[in-house]
Amino acid sequence: LDGILTKLLAFGRPGTEERERQKLEPTIRRAVGMAEERATRRNISIAVDLDRASRSEAEVDASQIEQVLLNLLLNAVEASPDGARIEVVACTGDQDIEIGVTDHGPGIDAEVRQRIFDPYFATKDTGSGLGLAISREILRRHGGDLSFESGTGKTVFRASIPAYEKDVSE
Repeated sequence: LDGILTKLLAFGRPGTEERERQKLEPTIRRAVGMAEERATRRNISIAVDLDRASRSEAEVDASQIEQVLLNLLLNAVEASPDGARIEVVACTGDQDIEIGVTDHGPGIDAEVRQRIFDPYFATKDTGSGLGLAISREILRRHGGDLSFESGTGKTVFRASIPAYEKDVSE
């Protein structure tokens, strides 16, 4: 209850952020490392492809981005059947870095898709319904966003974060 209350109170107010210009690879790898224990218990593997984004930098609060990625990864573990594979792919576009988390579970029902980012909307008995809403808010505060695509046998959540723009005088 204390954890849920803390998330509830933090949701509506601007967070204290400690942003630094940094590569996202270490943050992504830490989040994957934290999710691997739960995945391993169900014989789920997590494949990581960061080659295309390993040189890109963003100005972020690493702990908040790690929280977002860990939430997406744990949701993917819960949605995946035993023995499945989750993919984490990071790539750099013209102006942003996109991190995709793909699971091969049953997909998200159409009626759930419309409410998936609503605060307090949960599809699990143990969920608070705040994970995706908070994750999206964190990314929006960083100038990015959270989106998803889902079909039968596959769901991809995409976290986008603006790539660091070098000042012309640098």
